[in-house]
Amino acid sequence: MAAGSKYTIPNLYIRTMTYADKEAVRDAISDWRADGVEMTDDEATTIVTQWVAKQAADQKTYSEAHGTANERMVDPNGKTWVYEVICLRSDDTVIGFQMGRLIGTRFHQSMVGIRPAYRNKGYYTEVSQHGLKSLFLESVAIKNVETFTSNVPTESGVLPGAVYDLYNGDTDWSFGVLRTQTMLDRIKPAEYKLVEIKKADWLTWLDLPANASIKNAHFTYETYT
Repeated sequence: MAAGSKYTIPNLYIRTMTYADKEAVRDAISDWRADGVEMTDDEATTIVTQWVAKQAADQKTYSEAHGTANERMVDPNGKTWVYEVICLRSDDTVIGFQMGRLIGTRFHQSMVGIRPAYRNKGYYTEVSQHGLKSLFLESVAIKNVETFTSNVPTESGVLPGAVYDLYNGDTDWSFGVLRTQTMLDRIKPAEYKLVEIKKADWLTWLDLPANASIKNAHFTYETYT
């Protein structure tokens, strides 16, 4: 049975989270609260243990289809959590994490966190530019994911400029805005829009001459035991 998956892009690789990644996850969100409150070690232990257990159960279901007609396909009626860490290819350092949920054939990205020491170095931009390959390039990754959704801040400055421009600048993702909402569970309320990117539109975007460097950049997808 496959224990996890891994996809590799130019300077990074993204793999299934394990309990050993707890401190890196904790560090990535250490300064998220404006009041300075941080997650305690006990809280981190509980949460990451739950995430890893949930991921393992869903990975087991997914990997049991290998060798069948449903290999590398998600359940169109299922709900599967995905917890991953972002690592440097150069020395395997875990620099952050991301999480989301497969809801049928739609993947909703719910969180991305980069550790403070590794921010503003282009890593988040690289994940944003190449990450959808793991969902939409069915020749090497999952075959039947059709849409990607994510809550994106409506104000610039929250995301790196290059990432913000992917959703708000001149780059045409052919995306749809499903709704705009204000998140009140923050110290300072923040407005987000729920963005949807469809597989066919993203593949068309990837084929544009202006995006040749992204299309041709290093990418591999694999499962491991």
